[in-house]
Amino acid sequence: MVGAVLPGIGSGGRGVIPIFALESHENRMFFTRVSMTKTMLSAACAALMFTAIFAVPVLSGGAAALADGTPVEKPFNPVTDTVDPDTGETFSAPPTRTQMANDAPTAYKLYVKAGGGYNYQDKQRYNGEEATFDGGLAVSGAIGYMFENNFRIEGEVNYHRNYIDRIKTAAGPYLAEPTGELSTTAFMLNGYYDIPTNMGIKPYVGGGIGYAMVEGTYENFSAEVEGISEDVFAYQGIAGSNFEISDSFSLYAEYKYFATEDVNVEPAAANGNNVSHSILAGLKYNFY
Repeated sequence: MVGAVLPGIGSGGRGVIPIFALESHENRMFFTRVSMTKTMLSAACAALMFTAIFAVPVLSGGAAALADGTPVEKPFNPVTDTVDPDTGETFSAPPTRTQMANDAPTAYKLYVKAGGGYNYQDKQRYNGEEATFDGGLAVSGAIGYMFENNFRIEGEVNYHRNYIDRIKTAAGPYLAEPTGELSTTAFMLNGYYDIPTNMGIKPYVGGGIGYAMVEGTYENFSAEVEGISEDVFAYQGIAGSNFEISDSFSLYAEYKYFATEDVNVEPAAANGNNVSHSILAGLKYNFY
C-alpha cells in the first residue's frame, strides 16, 4: 500500500497513513473535471471522423451531380405537368407570356392605348353670359410604361368637342338658334396606380397635367363675343378599370374629369371656365 511517513504519529513517533487519506475535496473535483474534458474531446474527435468519412463524400457527390448537368427530379404538378400516355414521361407546360413578363428582369413594360366616348361640357360662364352645350365626342391616345410596383406613367393626347345648344345673354333671354362649338386638344403627362387584384379586372386611379389648345366659335351670340383661341394649362383626374382579354390585349373603361385655366373670350376680354366630363372605352396593347 502506498503511504506517507509522518513524524510524531503512532509508536515511537512514526506512523504510516495511506496517501488517498490526504486527498482533499478540491483534488477530487479536479480529477473529475479532467475526466469529463477527456470524454468531450473524444466525442468531438469521433464526430469529426464521421463527417470526414461519410458526410463529405455524400455532399461532394451531390455537388458533382448538379455540376455535371444531372437533372433534379421534381414532384409531379397536376396543374402544369402532363404525362405522355405512350412513354410515361412527364412534360411541363411552357410558361405563358404573362409569366415570362412577370419573371423578366426589366423594371417596366411598354404599352399603347386608344379610345373614345362621350363628352359632357359644363356650362361656360363669362361676362354675365352663359353657354350650354350638347353632348359631344371625346377621343384619346397614349403611350406609357408599367412599373413593377403597380404604378404607370404615360404621355397622352386627347381631344373633345361639343356644339352649342343655347346661349343665355346677360339681360336674361336665350338667343334664338345659336350656332358654334367649343373644342380642346390637350397634351398630358399622366400617372396611375393599378389596384392589385387576383382577377382579370384591375381598377386604377390617376391624374395628369399638361398643355391645352382651346378653340371656340360662336355665331348669333352677343355683339361683343366672337370666340376663343387660347393655349392654357390643363389638369385632369381619372378613374377606371382594365379588363384583360389576353396576355397582350386588354379593354379599358374610364371616367375623366378635365379642366383648364379660364380662357379669354374675345373681343370682350372676359374669362370663361372650361370644364368637361368624359366617359371613355378603348383597347390597350402591352409590349412584352
